[in-house]
Amino acid sequence: MPFTRYVPVWNGFTGSPGFTVLNFFDELTTGEIALAAARVKGFFDAIAARIPDAATIVYPGEATVHDNTGTLTGALALTPPASTNATGLGSYAAPVGARVNWETGTISGGRRIKGRTFLVPLVSSTFDTDGTLTSANLTVILNAATAFLAGLATDGVQLGVWSQIGSSVSPVNSATVPDQATVLRSRRD
Repeated sequence: MPFTRYVPVWNGFTGSPGFTVLNFFDELTTGEIALAAARVKGFFDAIAARIPDAATIVYPGEATVHDNTGTLTGALALTPPASTNATGLGSYAAPVGARVNWETGTISGGRRIKGRTFLVPLVSSTFDTDGTLTSANLTVILNAATAFLAGLATDGVQLGVWSQIGSSVSPVNSATVPDQATVLRSRRD
């Protein structure tokens, strides 16, 4: 099953650029990827007050199409949404933020297939005194992720998780946000 990849870029802070790799189930049309890009922007706009105000998330004018092995097979041009200018005030630790887990319910090769989106960095006010996310910020991030998935469904587009195990893309059916700080230790996280 082919999939379409869209990669917004985070800029303007220590440790940037950062990349959010999002895969969508199947080979999307130009119209579908434009709708998906708008939903991606809506997701980041909903959490922009938690991202340091030095950061900007830029949406590309191209998505790529891949076969089930991950091999690039084509590209789709689109008019990108306007950048998201973060508005979070205060200090932040450059490698620290939160994580959204994209749940698929698919098991392949003896492993549960799930995706992750790292939201790094986030301002210090996002965290409680014990280093976990405050309940209010946890709710905002989870609500943004849930609304993102619901919006995609309304548009007839489905977020997917591509896995090298079994060389396939699995449709995402829900999101969770762990109540813990996420630290990026390397570019491979």
